[in-house]
Parts: sequence; structure tokens; C-alpha cells
Amino acid sequence: YADLTALTLPAALKSRLDPAADLPAALSVVRADTTLTLDRPLDRHLEKGPPPALQTLVVKDLNLTWGKLTFRASGQIVADAQGRAEGRLDIRADDWRGLIALAVNAGLIDPGVAPTVENMGTMITGGADMLDLPLTFSDGRMALGLLPLGAAPMLR
Repeated sequence: YADLTALTLPAALKSRLDPAADLPAALSVVRADTTLTLDRPLDRHLEKGPPPALQTLVVKDLNLTWGKLTFRASGQIVADAQGRAEGRLDIRADDWRGLIALAVNAGLIDPGVAPTVENMGTMITGGADMLDLPLTFSDGRMALGLLPLGAAPMLR
């Protein structure tokens, strides 16, 4: 569990995520109530072998607020047999268009796909600023609602 207020990002990360400097210097809320299960303990033997692999991520509540951007998530993800994410996170975002820009700047969404993601979001929300959809990970792929986003991330 972590509950932070006024979290200031390193300057290089802030400028990468927000090159136009539209957002405040600090995130006003960062709250994470999560449980991670790893394939081996975090102990003094960590340097002997590969790093521990994530087996399960349970998100009871993830809440981020940065200016007018808000993001909430809850759900569970597990590593499938190939180590890819499998499961579902229920997502709620206010000013979701701004979150798409952040995801592009972070390298999470291909810039060429971003207009399609925004058009689908506009269609799904009816033009509203609030988005409430599941983020699903299945068969090595991920999707936001019915919108395919690409390969599911590797957890191990």
C-alpha cells in the first residue's frame, strides 16, 4: 500500500511525458493498494540468478490524479504459461484524451495508432470526458473494451 501526495517526477521523465508542460509539476494523488506475488522471495540471494518474476498482480485500488487527469483501476492480472499478462483491470479515467497523449509519450501506444484509439474512445463515451472500460489481457493480446491495443506485456 502506498499513499503519496505532491509526487514530483524527475525532470527528464516529466518532460518526456508532458513535453508541452500542460500538467502541474506534481501529481496530487498517487494511491496504490496492490498485492504482488513473485516466483521466489526477495532475499539476500537475489544476485544469484534471474530477478524474481511476477506471478500475480491484484489491484484493489490504483488512483492517480495529475492536474485534470484522473485514473483509477482495480482487478487482477496473472502470468500465463508464456509469461504474458492474463486477466482484467477495470479502468476509469477522466480527461482520457490526455491520458492517450501520456501513453504515446511514454511509448505505451504507437503514435500511428493514437488517432484510432481516440476515435474509438470518442465513440464509446459519446464524446464525454469520462471513460469507464475493462482493460483485458487474453491469449497474449490486450484490449480496452472492444479496442485491440496490441500484445499483452510480459510479466516474466
